[in-house]
Amino acid sequence: MIDDSTEMLGGVVPPERLGTLMMSAVALTAYLHEQLTAPRDVAAQSESGASLLEVLACAVDAGEIPHEVAVLNLVQAPVSHRPVR
Repeated sequence: MIDDSTEMLGGVVPPERLGTLMMSAVALTAYLHEQLTAPRDVAAQSESGASLLEVLACAVDAGEIPHEVAVLNLVQAPVSHRPVR
């Protein structure tokens, strides 16, 4: 799903792939919305190192950025499994 949903960011998409890519983008957005609205354990995050998703979710919770901005940042972020320090 990640490859499909970010393929559109390259700017050139064959017409036959557009439907599949749009569905992947919708699925990714739904997943990110779910993650941004899920309850978080802030103490556990600070012990283990926070992911970009966790950092943005905390910023949304604190009213520092709108939910939509967090989703846009996550859709465009490079895939990485390393925590943000």
